[in-house]
Amino acid sequence: MEKYAYDFSVNINPLGLPEGVIPHVAASLEQCRNYPDPSCGALGTLLSGKYLLPKERFFFGNGADDLLYRIVCAFQPRRALIIEPAFEEYERALRTVSCQIVHGVLPEARGFAFPEDLPDLITGGLDMVFLCNPNNPTGAMCPLPILRKILDRARERRVTVVADECFMEFVPEWRSCSAKALVEEYGNLIVIDAFTKIYALAGFRLGFCVCGDPEMLRAIARHGQSYGVSGPAQAAGIGALKSEEYLPSTYRLVVEEREFLMTGLAGLPLKVYPSRTNFLLFHCAFPLLADKLKRYGIKVRDCSEFYSLDSLYHRIAVSTHENNRYLLQALGEILS
Repeated sequence: MEKYAYDFSVNINPLGLPEGVIPHVAASLEQCRNYPDPSCGALGTLLSGKYLLPKERFFFGNGADDLLYRIVCAFQPRRALIIEPAFEEYERALRTVSCQIVHGVLPEARGFAFPEDLPDLITGGLDMVFLCNPNNPTGAMCPLPILRKILDRARERRVTVVADECFMEFVPEWRSCSAKALVEEYGNLIVIDAFTKIYALAGFRLGFCVCGDPEMLRAIARHGQSYGVSGPAQAAGIGALKSEEYLPSTYRLVVEEREFLMTGLAGLPLKVYPSRTNFLLFHCAFPLLADKLKRYGIKVRDCSEFYSLDSLYHRIAVSTHENNRYLLQALGEILS
């Protein structure tokens, strides 16, 4: 794998590991001769307190991708709607069960904002809807009133809604935006989340889903290995959750540096889209921009693999001030 001094292609918290992770992981190594807790009980207790939901509403997996494939295998949707552009793994997972895919495209002319009439896309014959919130790669947020309308319409038509919130907690006011608070009200809702991005624990592979329907959770559990989360990964999650200053520090950095990048990009010959999370999407008519940036040791995400986008769209993660300044300098030189 090619190495880059400045990697803006991966949307992981620029603060790195929370301070509590390493001590907890180190302490867990003494128990590695034993099987890990298959229920992730200690993690479930902490998340129950964080999200104010019963512990029984959580199920843990080997990252968000593991949960995504378990869900698809468990419910075997015949026809599914994906709100696009979105994480490509939704479509790959659905293809494994020969599901017919319907693409609902967010309008670029409105900055990829979630439109009021989005619930109208939930029509007869659908089994499942996939919605990434905040959206990856655009950074747009689905307002809670629109999300409720989606859930209401889906419930009427017996459609399961899978909401991916892997970037939700980069939003300081996430508690008032998250669908997790709705799982007790909507039995047709499954929310996927992970420690990967917000806590920079990509290598540990630790994800979880939340659902108010016990039978749905049991079905998800049946479609995968019993020991899906290793002992060190569980310890890393516990250490992250106990690092109380980590998220406030994250919000200060991401909000300030996202604004810095937005301002800098606005002064260049490209179009940058509004974002609520830790990355930005922009369109640049200059061809082969990603290749040009590689000469500066910079890697960005070419969005040509996202449905409805092409190679003129690029996604960049919010990084440290020094790294963000260097990226803007490189872009300025290339586009001048």
